[in-house]
Amino acid sequence: MSTLQVSFTITPIIPHRDMLIAELVELGFEGFEETENGLIAYAGADVIDTESLNHLGVKQLPDVQLVFDTQLVEETNWNSAWESQFQPIQVSPDCTIRAPFHGDLKPGKWDVIIEPKMSFGTGHHATTFLMCEAILNHPPKNEVVLDMGCGTGVLAILAHRLGAKEVDAIDIDMWSYQNTLENIQLNGISGIQVIQGGAEAIPARQYDVILANINRNILLADMMHYSQRLKPEGRLYLSGFFPTDVEMLHAKAITCELHKVVENHRGEWCMLEYHKKSI
Repeated sequence: MSTLQVSFTITPIIPHRDMLIAELVELGFEGFEETENGLIAYAGADVIDTESLNHLGVKQLPDVQLVFDTQLVEETNWNSAWESQFQPIQVSPDCTIRAPFHGDLKPGKWDVIIEPKMSFGTGHHATTFLMCEAILNHPPKNEVVLDMGCGTGVLAILAHRLGAKEVDAIDIDMWSYQNTLENIQLNGISGIQVIQGGAEAIPARQYDVILANINRNILLADMMHYSQRLKPEGRLYLSGFFPTDVEMLHAKAITCELHKVVENHRGEWCMLEYHKKSI
């Protein structure tokens, strides 16, 4: 199966590389490799309309120079190259996100093993790091957790490692669904239910914790669904957006009976923690 590979040169790189990744995720790109001059992005050859690359929002900014070229490559070639460059991520002294081939690392208490394929969520992106950090600070011990837009399943697996009683992981993308199942097996755990779908696929149950690392538009569209599935005083963690999006998200959260507890930043990205008001 052929894969579309797009190599971007970005000037200046910071903060526009992260902005570009967010746009490319919405277009359907699922694999990313940071380079010295920009970024290489990957997607199924039949998924992307290459004409859409000429209309990227980052490309239209007056202070940005964005140049790219496209080519078709065999999936096995780019995946092997990505694996060779994949580095472990130290989220805390007790938590490292690593690949199966990082066998020489001393295992931590809450390590998560991720096969670094096309799914979004290896820990390298600031939003995944922020979400991992948030649940490490407030472990969901004996709680019921929902991971929306689970990607690789990294947050669901970490929640399970931290003592969650039950975990549901949902993603609309088949690749992410399959990758999450694979990563659960790699970590030798059970007790995580993986579901393919969007907000309509959320089981009819109440959650103590909901994790949603997606993007601003989906968060705005689905926040009421999250609130309806959250127990009173339950915790909702959101990421996948920029500081300029916070006001819009907060206005929506108020209408969903959610109140903001924490706002954290990493680079140009944000994480918000909300609690649902008591009845």
